[in-house]
Amino acid sequence: MITGGLRDLGYLRFDGFVASPRAIRREWLHVVVRDEAVELLLNFNLASTPSGPRGQVTLLARDPARGAWEGDVDDHPLARGDVGTGRLRLRIGRNTLDGDDGLHVRATCRRRALEVALSLTPEVAPYLVPAVSLPGGAAVHWMVCPRLRASGTVRWGDRALRLRDAVAYHDHNWGRFRSDELQWEWGCSLAPPDASAPAPSVVVVRVLDGTRATVAQQGMIVWEGARRLQLFRGAEVQAETDGWLRARPGL
Repeated sequence: MITGGLRDLGYLRFDGFVASPRAIRREWLHVVVRDEAVELLLNFNLASTPSGPRGQVTLLARDPARGAWEGDVDDHPLARGDVGTGRLRLRIGRNTLDGDDGLHVRATCRRRALEVALSLTPEVAPYLVPAVSLPGGAAVHWMVCPRLRASGTVRWGDRALRLRDAVAYHDHNWGRFRSDELQWEWGCSLAPPDASAPAPSVVVVRVLDGTRATVAQQGMIVWEGARRLQLFRGAEVQAETDGWLRARPGL
């Protein structure tokens, strides 16, 4: 039931091959994995552009003990067969994602020695937040699955790492908007598994317009184990920025 939720709610909506003002223009799928040996960030991004549909894959890795991220962002043209609209299946270059049974991803950097092959099993039913309205009539939709188990391999430079039941996070977003119409602030906190008690998971999100002057939606969602415990929205959440927005690059 939980595994099927990714397939039933998280199927691809991308229709960037159709020249229509109502076509879905942007869609991205995001995965974060945390293990004692490595932290991973993986993003599959689909977008309509004047030159045709494009796919972009971001793959980053970090040694928790060293702190610096390594990886790259690779851009690829898309063909019709690359995106399984109506299904959770896509291919961007040599990178693939399949969600018919859990979530299976393979990704590799073109210019760096970094590649992953992972299978992710959800431990929490996904939660769908539809139609977050943005100024000017644009909208974004968001599906989040805050806790998964990730197993597989990571090849990073001369290291070959084997992950088993690492803690992971996944979200899936889509909508019709320009890149300058949306600012996205997001964070998740995933406690390590605990055999004696359900592990808590917390997701915080704020969707703002392109100038960061208007908050379209903000919220904090708390799970205890597989159960969604509490949802805070709108005025129930207060946020403030502390420090410089232009931080030193992390790559």
